[in-house]
Amino acid sequence: MEDAVNNMVHKENILFCPFFDTYVCLDIETTSRPMNRIIEIGAVLVVKGRLEKTFKRLVDPGIKIPREIVQLTGITDRMVKGRRRIWQILPELKEFIGDRIIVGHDLINNDMKNLISVGNHCGVDFDNQVFDTLEFALGFMPGTCGLSNLTDILDVPWEGRHRAHNDARATMEVFEKLKILFYMAEGEGIRLNEHEIAKVARNPENYAGVQEKFRFSF
Repeated sequence: MEDAVNNMVHKENILFCPFFDTYVCLDIETTSRPMNRIIEIGAVLVVKGRLEKTFKRLVDPGIKIPREIVQLTGITDRMVKGRRRIWQILPELKEFIGDRIIVGHDLINNDMKNLISVGNHCGVDFDNQVFDTLEFALGFMPGTCGLSNLTDILDVPWEGRHRAHNDARATMEVFEKLKILFYMAEGEGIRLNEHEIAKVARNPENYAGVQEKFRFSF
């Protein structure tokens, strides 16, 4: 029970409003439960809507990767054999993230729990502020808000699904468009129907000033 509590994101670190323009989008692939060993980490540093740096690492989990995970991710035992172990990679990830906000899809209940747990065992602290794009989308978007559905309706390319870097990149692009839609819905009172969503999905460059509007509208 104590370990479970220690692996939780602190409530005070959970952000609910997207009033920031520098963050790291994170995604982690694992062997799934019960072992849930990390096999790949992908992260992208975003500054004012632009991708600045990337972080991609395959990880040797020390166990065989289950067949269903190989089928889902395409990551095989051969690909991770001889790669560094997670305790060797976490310090590099921490350096990449620094004290920046971590953004991810279904982040709080999945990837952050895993990262905090492994970090606690390896002596690497991930006590960052976090923003969950799933919880964000559920607050104002119509329909289901899984990453697959959001990439479809927001016209975000997502090749190589369930590879960590590709998922992090897709989440970043989804988040940037969600911020525009959030402002339209909450700041201007526009009802988000299929037509309004499609306008943002196809031409996000037409809404370049939204980030600054956020700062003065809420």
